[in-house]
Amino acid sequence: MKFKFKFESLLKVKIQLEDQKKAEYGKALQILEELKNVKIEKEKERKMNMENANKRSSGSLSVKEMVEFQNYTTFLNNKIKEIQKSINEEEKNVDIKREELVVAVKERKTIEKLKEKAFEEHKKELLKEEQSKVDEINSYKYSK
Repeated sequence: MKFKFKFESLLKVKIQLEDQKKAEYGKALQILEELKNVKIEKEKERKMNMENANKRSSGSLSVKEMVEFQNYTTFLNNKIKEIQKSINEEEKNVDIKREELVVAVKERKTIEKLKEKAFEEHKKELLKEEQSKVDEINSYKYSK
């Protein structure tokens, strides 16, 4: 008798859901890393702008150029703050996706445990049937 798990289709759905949640979690992590890299680049850009302003200020730097350096530094500071807000939001999203993945994994494992238990019961039934047939054969032999 072949083993057939009555919740096999549910298990397949849970596996697909887990795969989907893994992909969503991976995508969220990727977006977070990209945002962090953008922030690092903007911070480097701000540092270079400030270094350029300091180098140029030791020489001849017009008021207009000083204002431009200051405006650009302010722009970069604001941009960095915006990126940090995006990072904070994406970190929350990553946490949500991680939790969704944890739930999906637990659900899949629960169904897999049910399958394992059902398979063990199936094996016990087969052994009982086999033992019953052996006993029947033995009783037939001894009755003659």
